[in-house]
Amino acid sequence: CLRVFVFFSPFLQVSGKHSSFSLTMLRYVLIVNKQGQTRLSQYYVEMSVPEKVTLEAELVRKCLGRTPSQCSVVEFRDHKAVYRRYASLFFIVGMDTFENELGVFEFIHQYLVTLDSLF
Repeated sequence: CLRVFVFFSPFLQVSGKHSSFSLTMLRYVLIVNKQGQTRLSQYYVEMSVPEKVTLEAELVRKCLGRTPSQCSVVEFRDHKAVYRRYASLFFIVGMDTFENELGVFEFIHQYLVTLDSLF
């Protein structure tokens, strides 16, 4: 039985003689405008450029097409995406399925507060 506790690192790799796996809490952070243009992207998992373009296009289409009354958590491929709209920007965070959605909402809010104080 192998138990892994992750507190501060968004990326942790565990490897041993009989097991090798990667545990990633956050997969990516995207900031997208209402027209679907990516304004900022940060990836915490390794992906090729065509994979990133495809992921962004599919995810942006999925998030922008939802109404404000729908839930802001989207099941996407093998993970979840949480998004939040502030003014004309969408903040989208990809995370593993076992992560707490409310914690990610708080992360998005604190990220926005930090950007607001800097700019």
